[in-house]
Amino acid sequence: MRLPIQQIDACAGKVLDGNPAAIPPHSGEPVVSESLRARLVGTNISPVTLLATDYLNHFNEIIMMLELVVDQPEMLEEARAWKPLGYAEHFRFSQFVERDLAIEVYDLIPGTVRGRLEDLVAQTHARVAAAIAELSDCAAGGDSARLRQICDNAAGDLHRFIDQISVVIHGGEAALGQPDIDGMFPAVEAATSALGQDDIDDLFK
Repeated sequence: MRLPIQQIDACAGKVLDGNPAAIPPHSGEPVVSESLRARLVGTNISPVTLLATDYLNHFNEIIMMLELVVDQPEMLEEARAWKPLGYAEHFRFSQFVERDLAIEVYDLIPGTVRGRLEDLVAQTHARVAAAIAELSDCAAGGDSARLRQICDNAAGDLHRFIDQISVVIHGGEAALGQPDIDGMFPAVEAATSALGQDDIDDLFK
């Protein structure tokens, strides 16, 4: 069974159309002054999209935690303490050398590109919340085989989401359609039957 599509909407907000061809194309490159473009030289911020791959570390951290839960059950508490952060918010807390510049140029990115990124981020955060809810329920029952399956499925799904986010950061077209998204959510009905934004927030407290 899969998490109902209505539930994904509640967790992640707007979901991309099921037809990859319906994803809108880039609406041109960001308008960047020569002085600002010069500041981008030698940084890890893409001069094409104005996005930085350092944001992927936000998700790599939670994947590492989930992959360790089976052998180190205490990592579930670490995973619960992980905070879902948007792009700019991530950089406010980051040690990334060009973090201030990354935040500054984010508002210059065309809305269609920001929207595509933020859609994927919301879906990824929702997948993390679903995994933590299911792991919490399973851990109480002591079924290590099921726990490993949940961790493996979640890690695989999250890697696919990260690949799509990376495509956007590097200036390509993310092509996750709704059927793909549906297939990336496991059966977590007992834990998430009424999962809303407040419930998601509570999972990360």
